[in-house]
Amino acid sequence: MFKHLAKTYADNNPVMKLGNNCDDHFPNGITNGAYWYDVKGGMQDFNYVYSNCFEVTFELSCCKFPPADQMPKFWKDNKESLLAFIEQSHIGIKGLVTDTNGKPIPGANISVQGISHPIVGTNRGEYWRLLLPGNYRVIVTANGYENAIKDVTVGNETMKPTRVDFQLSPVQTVAVTQTTPSPILETVEKDSHGFIIPQEFSHHNYEQMKAELEHIGKNYPNLTRLYTIGQSVEKRELWVLEISTHPGVHRPGVPEFKYVANMHGNEVVGRELLLLLAQYLCQNYKIDDRVTHMLQTTRIHLMPSMNPDGYERSHVGDRSSGLGRENAHKVDLNRNFPDQFEPYNTSPEPETLAVEKWLQQIPFVLSANLHGGSLVANYPYDDNKAMKAHVDSLTPDDSIFKLLARTYSNAHKKMHVSPGCPEYPNEQFPGGIVNGAQWYIVSGGMQDYNYLHANTLEITLELGCFKFPPAKDLPIYWDDNLPALLAYIEQVHRGVTGFVKGDNEETVSGAAIAVEGLDHVVYTAKDGDYWRLLTPGNYSMHVSAPGYKPVVLKVSVANSTDATILNVTLSKIDLIAWSQQYDANIEDNIQLVTNFSTQIGISYALEAVETAYSVLAEKQNGLLSILDSLRISDPIGGPDEHKLRIGILGGLYSTESASRELLPRLARHLVASKELQVKKILSNSVLTLIPVFGTPSSDTGCITSDAGSVMKLPNIVRGAVHEEPVLEAVSALCSENSFDYLLSLEGGGFTLRYPKSNVNSYNHKFYASMQKIYNESLHTFPGECSSMGHPLLGLKKKVLQTVQDNMQTRIISIGLSCCNHEPVSSIVPLWMHSLEPILNLLESTIQGILVYAKDSNGEPVRTASLKVEGFQDRFHVTPDLALIKLWLPEGSHKISVVAPDYEETMVTLAVTRGQISREEVTLKARSGATAPQTDAEDMKVNLHHDGSGIAGYIVDQYNHKVPGAEVRVGHFSTLSDQTGQYWLPLPYGQHLVNVTSPGYVPSTKLVVIHTGEDTSQVVMLTMNKDNKILGLPRLAFLIFGSTIFIFIIVISLSLFSYCSNRRTDRTKKGFSLLPNKRSLFDFDDSENETEVFRSPLKGGNTSVIKPYFDESDVSYDDDQSSEEDIVVVSRP
Repeated sequence: MFKHLAKTYADNNPVMKLGNNCDDHFPNGITNGAYWYDVKGGMQDFNYVYSNCFEVTFELSCCKFPPADQMPKFWKDNKESLLAFIEQSHIGIKGLVTDTNGKPIPGANISVQGISHPIVGTNRGEYWRLLLPGNYRVIVTANGYENAIKDVTVGNETMKPTRVDFQLSPVQTVAVTQTTPSPILETVEKDSHGFIIPQEFSHHNYEQMKAELEHIGKNYPNLTRLYTIGQSVEKRELWVLEISTHPGVHRPGVPEFKYVANMHGNEVVGRELLLLLAQYLCQNYKIDDRVTHMLQTTRIHLMPSMNPDGYERSHVGDRSSGLGRENAHKVDLNRNFPDQFEPYNTSPEPETLAVEKWLQQIPFVLSANLHGGSLVANYPYDDNKAMKAHVDSLTPDDSIFKLLARTYSNAHKKMHVSPGCPEYPNEQFPGGIVNGAQWYIVSGGMQDYNYLHANTLEITLELGCFKFPPAKDLPIYWDDNLPALLAYIEQVHRGVTGFVKGDNEETVSGAAIAVEGLDHVVYTAKDGDYWRLLTPGNYSMHVSAPGYKPVVLKVSVANSTDATILNVTLSKIDLIAWSQQYDANIEDNIQLVTNFSTQIGISYALEAVETAYSVLAEKQNGLLSILDSLRISDPIGGPDEHKLRIGILGGLYSTESASRELLPRLARHLVASKELQVKKILSNSVLTLIPVFGTPSSDTGCITSDAGSVMKLPNIVRGAVHEEPVLEAVSALCSENSFDYLLSLEGGGFTLRYPKSNVNSYNHKFYASMQKIYNESLHTFPGECSSMGHPLLGLKKKVLQTVQDNMQTRIISIGLSCCNHEPVSSIVPLWMHSLEPILNLLESTIQGILVYAKDSNGEPVRTASLKVEGFQDRFHVTPDLALIKLWLPEGSHKISVVAPDYEETMVTLAVTRGQISREEVTLKARSGATAPQTDAEDMKVNLHHDGSGIAGYIVDQYNHKVPGAEVRVGHFSTLSDQTGQYWLPLPYGQHLVNVTSPGYVPSTKLVVIHTGEDTSQVVMLTMNKDNKILGLPRLAFLIFGSTIFIFIIVISLSLFSYCSNRRTDRTKKGFSLLPNKRSLFDFDDSENETEVFRSPLKGGNTSVIKPYFDESDVSYDDDQSSEEDIVVVSRP
């Protein structure tokens, strides 16, 4: 808003808007006060902080006391600005705040959700709130009145503020009834269980539970909201009752808490406790100070049943069986969440998916999962890497988890004394708490998932030995647990809380909050608010966000449930300055985007790079019509057998769209940069950038789960890539290019992942070196990530292992962000901190040896292989030039080169960092052996012809040579030879190259030959196979042919039907008598021959009964006319 106000004035002042009148530089003529220089005690700040007034300071002239004769000019320059600024007092909203009788409410607070600056109404109930055009949620509060909330749309009309009036209802102070919330009374009678309205202790099936929740929601509409997060297998709703003073609204700075019960259908105590807790909280609001404070400062969510289907299968009196434990699919829901150690849970149940989605939608801080069957508070982790029970598996936040568990246990009337259960006499839990893995192993548990994938700390509460006790025992369970339930909710206010904002007061969502010494990161919510639960002590807190400079702050946490407030301001990084210094000043790379790119958008971006830098880049058409890729080298299209072939994947997992967005930016950087590092990479390697497209991601927030990809990963692991077209295309592309290395750009933490390998293998040494290079680049990353906590980490590693084993390709996964899914707003910051580590890793591969194996005649020995001392691997030369390109660590290496019929040759090569040692090794034929003959002419490759022109290769989309193709530019033309090579002399200037060949689609390419070029320019020409039939694409031809065939069949059947109908036309028109008269021409024997129905009657004469029909006896074939004929026709 302040920027808008300042810009309104500056835009109307012809001098001020230039921003450079006084030897200063103010973009658009405006600046932030503190950014310019520090002013303590300024009036504009006082206006904003201590009143409703928005004030801006205008510097109107360079000269403080100008001559009088200059005043007309100042008036002219400032007149429109002064008037326009006055008009801004009418933007936003205004209105009256009154009570239900229309009486003004003085001093009401008017706040806008997401903007932490409320204003105060006047004594007459008036208010004005300046707002820019947009949609807002306005909240009005006043002492003694219920809060009012309205969603408001502010238009773009100046001088026409949106009128929004608020009418507040007074807080009721009448006696308690069955249908009203508890009033504010000094003395209220409660029963022995703490209820003002006594409650019936009974079990509730699904319909009864639903009715009870609806009853509470109806009776307390100002405190509750009933909603569902999804459905069970059998389509029962997963109900949640929210309880707070502002139901339905996440208030910035107010923590979210949840209790989840009945995850196992036959463990029912928690289900009934939460229904009772909902009644208790609502009844005691404004009665009990503790409950009132709790609801005013916490948003509480209660889910009585996560497994309603299982409950319906269980029964009263079940002490310890498993009947009803699982859901309707016979799946244990507490073994169904993604796990950090075991990737078994690749088929999540509906109930599991609903909870995962719920965690993404609401920034929960603290939670508990209510179970039965024992009496103990269980805290994470529930399993360990070895899957070995009775061994502690502790989280980085072990101290706060133990505090939370002890809080519940100590407040419980029995849990802390650890009485144990008769069924398990050997189980003892000191203090009533236990680490999950120490007790027994649970893989895929919900409490671990909460900790690893949300900002939520959750423990599991076992509430009793009896899983489904009789209803008469429920009052005992309630009395035992009520103090613990309340005490645990209050722990949500421990530690540190606050807001993270930018230096322009903008909220910073997704900022990482890392505490030094605790390897677990939490993130700010959409309003920039955060909560970090901590035990008492002093901490160093690292706060970072993409696009901002990280900060480190000291904070002290007291032993209290009143959190320490720590608001953080981050300074933005100057995008333009960074681009000029590090990114070749490429504007497209730092342009802010609002949506993830479509497949077509990425394809166009790659094509634009090829068009602008055809000497360096070549776009390859997508395999299987799915994947487009871009090959980059210097030059592209030239001989590249001696170069490293490196594939770079982005978006391999469908939830990680942001990594795919890096590829066009990387492509633009590689072709435009003049840095020596980039030139070295392009001259020694061929990079293939491969954006992988699966299911598009929606722009949610930072998500650390890869649940959207989990269904596809097993297909890679078990080699069933044909079941996923995208995976099949990736596999085909890798096979065609024979990559030396694959780099996959991913999220999931700032870490480098790679397959396992033998400690003495070449791969092990290579990956270890890449890890070292990556670690040296960690300083570019914004802040820290948890090193643990990504349940698909094990499965991702198996993907890497499968690629290496099945494709025989070394592959590295580069972790570039803490989140698996980054919001679209993080793309540019992600690019900024990812550029250096990506380039460093690419450059680090260009180190080692390049060895040619030749015989005594200088001919390639294509059967040769090489072994490096110290490694167990053996490497074979390439099929054409018989060379080996191999990364090796720094130092001196003994190389052994062998080939059939040749003697072993030993050489020693020295490798220095960032350099490639080239060596031609001549193999000596064994005595009596004949060196194989080679066609030397086939190997003579020369693309650098004297004189201007173009030269290169013509290949198809699979990089297969295309011999005999015609290359034509105007009246110049040439044909490619058997190797696909061509050369065409051309004058300086711009030329459109046309390529044709039988069986291929004609191709064109625009090339520019610059003045002064003395050698031919290398241009790679690609042609696509012509799959057309009769000029139509194969698919179109099949569709067209099938249509014609069906049409012919339909016409034939119609004609046949028509002819059949003509034959039977008489019978279809009705019935008629059959004639029994004899023909006039009975003497004609020929007629008798045609009477096929004639048959003698038994006992009768020889006359025949013939059908009667109204026929004419006239012969129309007789051309003669006679009277007899006429008489016959005109019978009297």
